[in-house]
Amino acid sequence: MTTTLPTVRRTQTRMRTAVAGVITCSLAAGVVLVGAAAPAEAATRWQSGVYTGECGKTPVTKFGSWRHAHVERTSGYFVANRWSQMSNVGVVRCLAAAKLPMTLSVGLLPSSGGSLVAGSKGSYNAYWRAFGKSVVHNGGSHVTFRLGWEFNGAWFKWSAAKDPKHWAAYWRQIVKTLRKVPGEHFSFEWSPGLGANSTNLNPARAWPGAGYVNYVGASVYDVWYGSGSASAYQRWHQLEHEKYGLAWLAAFAKKKHKHIGISEWGLASRGSFAGHGNGDNAYFIRHFYAWMKRVHVRYDVYFNRQHGANEHRLAIGTSSNGAFSKAGAAYRRSFGGM
Repeated sequence: MTTTLPTVRRTQTRMRTAVAGVITCSLAAGVVLVGAAAPAEAATRWQSGVYTGECGKTPVTKFGSWRHAHVERTSGYFVANRWSQMSNVGVVRCLAAAKLPMTLSVGLLPSSGGSLVAGSKGSYNAYWRAFGKSVVHNGGSHVTFRLGWEFNGAWFKWSAAKDPKHWAAYWRQIVKTLRKVPGEHFSFEWSPGLGANSTNLNPARAWPGAGYVNYVGASVYDVWYGSGSASAYQRWHQLEHEKYGLAWLAAFAKKKHKHIGISEWGLASRGSFAGHGNGDNAYFIRHFYAWMKRVHVRYDVYFNRQHGANEHRLAIGTSSNGAFSKAGAAYRRSFGGM
């Protein structure tokens, strides 16, 4: 049985984020995979997870069986269509069925109505209070909220590019409100999109303060907008050393005394992002794993979904995706301990 959650939406207008679509949730849980080897404990020193876009234990169990290591974290996305729908958090109940730690990426503004300035003055605190209570009621008392993700780009309504001061003030209003919700044990991830993007905004200008952030992260996709003949080394070097790239992220987190959590990352087929994906790139997998190990990340969540023309799936069910045969094998060796 499947169900669609109409309030969960993501928009694609940039280079390293998945395309628009709703999350389809399979409500079945606890399915035994006949003939599949039982997954071992994860090979990583941190919580290693997956985003499947589906509900319950079954999808993450399948991914764990494929990689031969238990999945330790999952994630979802929530953007309300209007303020009155802020408490319609069926996605939390959907994800909680997996009985795993979870990240929920949450839009700061609904699809219709709202502004950063009004939010910074506390105008929407009542809606956020109702949202937090509903999250707890639906089994998400320990959720990590990835508020206003990829805020340094121009593609989301809550972009901080033109008004980072009020964006940060609004973040503080939300966190203070959610921390007053009875029964909450929430944590908060501050997560720009990797790189300078078209806005060239320094993400640090939208930093809300150390007291309002638990983790620092970024969306990381293996995409190259430079030369089509660039080597795997050149592509990785760009991701690490570009303006506001991985090296910047690690230095910023260290400066702010925050742990790193990567709630969204993935490969991208050659046809993804208008032909700018780096394809079956095992080099990216090996080096990103080494980077996460080096900076002592607390969690990672692989984006195992196809959205439109953007293909990111390492596994389809319990089978390897042929589009990433080499990278998939590298992933299983690193993250699955094979």
